[in-house]
Amino acid sequence: MFDQPLHGGLVRHFKLSVRTIVWLLLALLTLVPPALAQSGNPSGLPLPRFASTRSDPINVRVGPGTKYEVSWTYLKSVIPVEIIQEFDTWRKIRDVDGAEGWVHQNLLQGTRAGYAAPLMANGEVVLRADQSDLGHHAGAAGCRVQGDHQAV
Repeated sequence: MFDQPLHGGLVRHFKLSVRTIVWLLLALLTLVPPALAQSGNPSGLPLPRFASTRSDPINVRVGPGTKYEVSWTYLKSVIPVEIIQEFDTWRKIRDVDGAEGWVHQNLLQGTRAGYAAPLMANGEVVLRADQSDLGHHAGAAGCRVQGDHQAV
């Protein structure tokens, strides 16, 4: 009992503890990369994504900043746009006509919007509940329609 060195048990215990700590660190390192991975843009949200304009009027610029010229101005709010690029607090957007420009993030909202094109000569739009529905006529083209998003 007294012929074994005292430090032998401590060394074995220390080696076991170090081995356990190394395995735990390796296990943790496999979990860290997904947490640190970012999409490479300032907001961390996916690109492209859809949004709409928040207020009116909104100046759309040729570059990301107030020092750039104004390309055009949206005179109404809730215009549907697609955010295609980000730079700091500026978002490059594309509208339904394909025009692109930069607006400040505070001028956009995450609410998706859309257009309903008049399909009938009198300006009415046919709304369908599903593909088999014959539909019914909604009011004039200027009416506002709200509802749940459902894929058909």
